[in-house]
Amino acid sequence: MSRLLACTLLASGLLAAPGALLAQRGTHVPTIDELLALRSVGSPQLSPDGRRIAWLETRTDWGRDQFTSQLWLADSAGAVPRQLTRHEQGVSQPLWSPDGKWIAVTSTRVGGKAQLFAIPVDGGEAVQLTNHPVGVIGFRWSPTGDRIAFTATAADPERTRRDSTYGAFEVVRRDYAWPQLWTIELAPALAAPQGGTMRTRGTQRAVGGFEWSPDGTRIAFAATRAPDLAFAETSDLFVDSVRAVVTQPGPEGTPTWSPDGTRLVFASAMGATERNYARTLRLATVSAEGGAVTPVPTTFDEQASVIGWTTAGIWFAALERTASHLFRVDPASGAVTR
Repeated sequence: MSRLLACTLLASGLLAAPGALLAQRGTHVPTIDELLALRSVGSPQLSPDGRRIAWLETRTDWGRDQFTSQLWLADSAGAVPRQLTRHEQGVSQPLWSPDGKWIAVTSTRVGGKAQLFAIPVDGGEAVQLTNHPVGVIGFRWSPTGDRIAFTATAADPERTRRDSTYGAFEVVRRDYAWPQLWTIELAPALAAPQGGTMRTRGTQRAVGGFEWSPDGTRIAFAATRAPDLAFAETSDLFVDSVRAVVTQPGPEGTPTWSPDGTRLVFASAMGATERNYARTLRLATVSAEGGAVTPVPTTFDEQASVIGWTTAGIWFAALERTASHLFRVDPASGAVTR
């Protein structure tokens, strides 16, 4: 008997046993439909002043055959929550503006493409900020709140004409859509939706995770040679859209700025090129101007997901066995605190 089959049979037995026990006791066993109908909450976002919490509540829309998420808001002191959005298309990716006056979200409510919307937290209608022809993938507020950076692919008129003539299809490993970095200015976007200013171009870099510098003057991002899992190991780090700061072999993860804006921390294979899909990446730092990559001198041997870098140290999440914990590491000494 294979290990996979044995594990499957064991899991089936473990799942079936509680159900049989509940049935014997006369307790109702939920159906698949009842489980699908359960409401769930996610994407909690604390306001900059810590006084309010925004989150998404997801419900099952049986009529539209989809799950729909709406934005909710409550005081962190425990006031009655209130629902901020109700559109049938729902919203995703809520993020507070630095001044706490707006919550930006993405939604496909206009034209079926994911666009940015700003919702005033003190009441009022959502304001559409972008009218990008393809749609927004991910976004970040600048620390000063006057700009928003986002990733999106550029419109391809030739591909549009081809699909309208022959029907939509994709040639694997050839028809790539290249995510690029864009920015919008908030003031004009509040007056009328903007297409955005393109900050990266070409078919040599597919932009992934990115982050504004603490002073809002620069953007660091990771990019691969192509937007395909097969090119994951080609991920390098860039600053200011053009300057490569880490180009060593093996993948480099999403960069995060130091508090003073002089260095970046990231997950790195440290030059290894073999079996990186199964390798535990190390935390490393590099100057924002480029240069030598410095591994964080820690013996912590789990996959770390960086949350942020403050004067107290580098904060990250990681699993220990089957439990997820929050950790802090001193970038100089490598001492880890759970």
